[in-house]
Amino acid sequence: SSSYAPFGKARRVEGGYAVEGRWSWSSGCDHATWVILGALVEMENGETNHLALVVAPGDYEIVQSSWDSAGLSGTGSKDIIVKGAFVPTYRVHNINDGYVLAEPGRATFTADTYKLPFGSVFALTLASVLVGMADGAFDFYLDYIGKRTSAYTGAGFKEDALAQQVLAEAHSLLDGAHLRLNRDADEMADFAMRGEDVPLDRRVFYKWDAANIVKQCRDAVNLLTANSGGSIFNRNSQMQRYFRDINTGSNHLFVNPQKSSVNFARFVLTGENQDLMV
Repeated sequence: SSSYAPFGKARRVEGGYAVEGRWSWSSGCDHATWVILGALVEMENGETNHLALVVAPGDYEIVQSSWDSAGLSGTGSKDIIVKGAFVPTYRVHNINDGYVLAEPGRATFTADTYKLPFGSVFALTLASVLVGMADGAFDFYLDYIGKRTSAYTGAGFKEDALAQQVLAEAHSLLDGAHLRLNRDADEMADFAMRGEDVPLDRRVFYKWDAANIVKQCRDAVNLLTANSGGSIFNRNSQMQRYFRDINTGSNHLFVNPQKSSVNFARFVLTGENQDLMV
């Protein structure tokens, strides 16, 4: 499992790094036997780089009581504590290299997969999860509204104009999300197949587009939820889970629409990129 954000600390020592601290959001840690943890480290040349350190079994502990989330509860994204572990140099990855397409492994691993920029791939990967949640919510709504009747008139909601309008608007949002997700992934893959680095302007755009896809998926689910009635918030209803999960997942900092939109617009206007994680 992992927690790439630099919550804890690492410092250079002979042969590797001394690691300690507490990291949050280590999804799936109960099912993993190793953990990747992020830290900001001052390098030999004085630069501060974002490193990913692979910590061995027995060198860390899981805080079982740390995960009690209303959404995405099944991810088990618990906290990790490390108390003075040693991580040798060969188990350390400089994430900064990935953001500037300078991974040392690109010369060794020649498959197209290794030519793709980490920031863009990660953003679209997160977006794909939210697209899946929204698809599930849409399918639920379609079945639910098709069977739901009014307690006052007995009329079916599938004949209700508002329910139809909500269905159409949500469908448009999700159709656009699918099209753009596939287009961005295909375009990025085409660069790799041609042996070209993905240009910075496209990487900035992909980050923003992934965040906007996430926002549209969240908006679609919230739209469907608002027109489904109070009963869908019963715990035995799948719709309330979609609602909780997508509103939790859409808050992931990596696909924050405000941050990504500002950076994209700044880049278009000035050519300046202020987001290193593209």
